[in-house]
Amino acid sequence: MFKNRPQLIPAMFLSAIILTLNGCSWKSGPSRVAIDGVVLVSDAPLKDGRISFIPTEETTGPAAVARVVAGKFRFNSRTGPVVGKHKVQIESTFDLGFPLDDERAYANAVREKADTGESVLPRQPIAPEYNDHTELSVEISTKGSRHYEFQIEGPVGGSLGFAAK
Repeated sequence: MFKNRPQLIPAMFLSAIILTLNGCSWKSGPSRVAIDGVVLVSDAPLKDGRISFIPTEETTGPAAVARVVAGKFRFNSRTGPVVGKHKVQIESTFDLGFPLDDERAYANAVREKADTGESVLPRQPIAPEYNDHTELSVEISTKGSRHYEFQIEGPVGGSLGFAAK
């Protein structure tokens, strides 16, 4: 009766490993979609910024955020937005002359601007209706075009993060 027991333990161990590895390969989470597109501000490509696709109430899943460079953005199927309705936020990024997480450089900039009352961080040149209070929305689907174009209005100028046309 106990003669086959030593063979049973390795078989059980091997079965446990196979089941564990198989479980790890299952796709978890919502289905994401690879998309790309362009962001134009007053007909000029956004020089450097960020675009966010945030699921609305009827869509469940994580937000997707990508960098916009020279007006273009791209998501792959691992980082893209989930299928469904999203609000879209577009922001310009700034060149402060130092990394934002450089505390010493930031403190120096604050001291330099203390007398003028000017903020170290420039205001967001893109209007709130395209970022914090966005009115932009889009439906992401696995069917049809996966290229999105966003034409928004705003100030134009290299110092504000927009490329000359």
